[in-house]
Amino acid sequence: SLVVVVREADGEKACTAFSAIEGVEAVEAVPSNTASGETVINLKVSRGCDIRSRVWEAASGAGLTLLTLRPAEISLEDVFLELTGGENAQKEADE
Repeated sequence: SLVVVVREADGEKACTAFSAIEGVEAVEAVPSNTASGETVINLKVSRGCDIRSRVWEAASGAGLTLLTLRPAEISLEDVFLELTGGENAQKEADE
């Protein structure tokens, strides 16, 4: 997964541009202080896909200024859920 920050107060334009990238499974704009004029976008990327150049191209093509592009930090809980079969496996175990 990637975290992208663009200079765009309205995240809808950025979400639309990034959702069209091959290898992107989900796009989420993170609520933030729009007074800064920046929007943080979380991209869930297919395993093994390096889409960094495509993110830059999509941002450029949509007229967005790309400020940050970095890997998302993964929590221990996320690792556990992935290794054990995800949230559904956890719910079944709780029942």
